[in-house]
Amino acid sequence: METTTTASTTTEANSPHSLSSTIKIGIINSIVKGVCLTVSFFLGIYLIQKGFSGAELGIFFASSTITNILTIIPSGISNDRFKSKNLIWIGLILIAIQNFGKASIASTATLPMILLFIIGGFGNSLYVTSADSFFFKSTEKTNLPIKISLFQIPHYLTIGIGLIIAGYFLNKNIQFETIFKIGSAILVFAAIASYIILPSNKTAKFEALHYKKDIFKSQVLIFIIIAFLLAIHFGAEFTNYSLFLQENLNLNKFQIGLYMGTAIILMAPAVVLIAKYSSRIKIKNIMLIGLIGSGLGHILMTINIVEISWAFRIVHEIADAFWFFFLAYGISKLFDLERVGGNSSIFSFTSGVGSAIGALMFGPIGTAYGQNIPLIISGATTLLGAIIAMAYLRHFDHD
Repeated sequence: METTTTASTTTEANSPHSLSSTIKIGIINSIVKGVCLTVSFFLGIYLIQKGFSGAELGIFFASSTITNILTIIPSGISNDRFKSKNLIWIGLILIAIQNFGKASIASTATLPMILLFIIGGFGNSLYVTSADSFFFKSTEKTNLPIKISLFQIPHYLTIGIGLIIAGYFLNKNIQFETIFKIGSAILVFAAIASYIILPSNKTAKFEALHYKKDIFKSQVLIFIIIAFLLAIHFGAEFTNYSLFLQENLNLNKFQIGLYMGTAIILMAPAVVLIAKYSSRIKIKNIMLIGLIGSGLGHILMTINIVEISWAFRIVHEIADAFWFFFLAYGISKLFDLERVGGNSSIFSFTSGVGSAIGALMFGPIGTAYGQNIPLIISGATTLLGAIIAMAYLRHFDHD
């Protein structure tokens, strides 16, 4: 192993292992996630309004996700070899280019739109692996519940608030294109801020064999399979979810933002409680609550009564908060910090594969059979993950 230190100072404020670093990346991540997921949730409606078909939506989202899949492991390993802060700002610039392009492209220009999704897919893989890697390397496996909550809570709040604000303005006939351009400007600001305020991290070079030994353990492989099954529902959400709310529940854009945003905001207090009582709840129970609640909530939110649907959406989102807490905790505990960039990218890769399969399947299925069907199917795959988790629960007995 060849190791180099890229940080020029060792003060607590600038150390990549300080609580300050966790707060900084949490703030940057909250800005980015607030923009990106707000745009993504409304993107299906925007593309349909521009004249694209459900099958084309599936191709667009799948092209982005497939690019993400092909680049995410190299992006993760790059974070073990290079400064994460540099990879973060490069990824953000690429995502900003994608969003600005979507706002400027001519109606039904299929091939240019695919190209923009590919650019965004690469930018997303670079940003997500880099932000996650920076966070994991700042944890030092100490005070994990507190650090996970500091990283996750801000972006749940900004995503929820962003959806409500965007829904309000879109319902007031503000153009989608305007939202995309504002989002691009915010991402450029986040890129500049990340370069300025984030400290540098230590870098190291490892042979591929080291990563192989880390991954090919029974506990890790079962973890990966479960993560894959849950990730299928991400493809359904990006392709069918907003259309379900519009077509099945007859919600306008502001109501869609309110429906989604309020449910996501409630993930924040859920994480507070999970972190507070994590010492009393076995980590395997946090995983099971997340999987079962997410799957059931996803299925039952397809009931065509707004209040009932929204209530089960809240169940789904809170359960997802349990799962994402478990995911961050598990990755932090399972892998050495020096290789956490490459190893954590395996889970992002798995999520990307599941999401791509979901997008490709569920775009045409939603058009042909109703936007609720993909949500039900993908909820069932999450429950299958819960069944597998229960069958192999002994692998998660130790925190």
